[in-house]
Amino acid sequence: MKTILTSIFLITLFFQTSQAQVNLQDTVRHVPIIAYWDQGDTFKFKVTKKNTDSVDHKLVKHEERAYIAQFIVLDSLEDGYRIEWKIIENLNPEKKDIPEDLLLDAMALNSAQIIFKTDTLGRFLEIENHKVISEFSIKYFKSFLKNSPNQQDNELILEKYTKMFESKSGVENFILPEIPLLCSLYGGVYDTKDTIYSEVELPNPLSNHLLVSKSEFYNDYIDEKFVSFYNNYYADQNSYIEMVKSLYDDEDEIVKEEINKIQPTIIFTNYFSYHLPYGIPADFFSGRLIKIIDEKGILNIKETTIDVEMLYDED
Repeated sequence: MKTILTSIFLITLFFQTSQAQVNLQDTVRHVPIIAYWDQGDTFKFKVTKKNTDSVDHKLVKHEERAYIAQFIVLDSLEDGYRIEWKIIENLNPEKKDIPEDLLLDAMALNSAQIIFKTDTLGRFLEIENHKVISEFSIKYFKSFLKNSPNQQDNELILEKYTKMFESKSGVENFILPEIPLLCSLYGGVYDTKDTIYSEVELPNPLSNHLLVSKSEFYNDYIDEKFVSFYNNYYADQNSYIEMVKSLYDDEDEIVKEEINKIQPTIIFTNYFSYHLPYGIPADFFSGRLIKIIDEKGILNIKETTIDVEMLYDED
């Protein structure tokens, strides 16, 4: 049961990247983040995704996936941009326990185009060909759970999340969260002096229950060519417990008892640095940390991070 509950907490973290809107007041200096892109503009990024689990201060799981992607502006139109995000190199050897047909599908997906759209300022709109990505991801997820232990828990997890994999928002925010993250600050004019504190209500992908977090937003303005942004969320514990409760039948006393034992601490950290003349991030980092104390007082820690770094030509 704890596996299911902590998995539900973890899955929601991918959806808390760019939902909150911050109102800024006029002050001395402002920095606009706008996409100044032309057709044919090309950038390369290294993407590293990590998942770690620790129990009682001992690392019990470490997963890392990394790839190199090419960002190419396909069209620069009056109403926005079409971008190709193409995986050009997989930096991880494939696991031997993955079925051969899935390996072939993964190779095909890596060589396929992932097309996404933005508005004229660079704000993310949608992944255009999300159905292809969704079909592969569902197939992969089912195969992975079939070959792993704790089948009873896995069946419930699969039931809860298959619909999310099928949706466009599921692809954009769970399977490929780095793409919305890439565009999350575009279209804003940001104050270079103030730290902004606010309470935000974040959409929840699994139910209608909103997730409440305290937000802290500030930046480090270096010069007319470079700026870094920092955004931290401190999640309200009761809000997340109520979110988990909303997913289950109210009459399930065993589940309710397990949920009431949860003592979570949840922190989201986002960091973005921009080359202002290009209107493109130099790098960004997104981290999600969950700490849960179980009924025996054992500390369980789950951390998920996405690190995206621009790669520069050697010459």
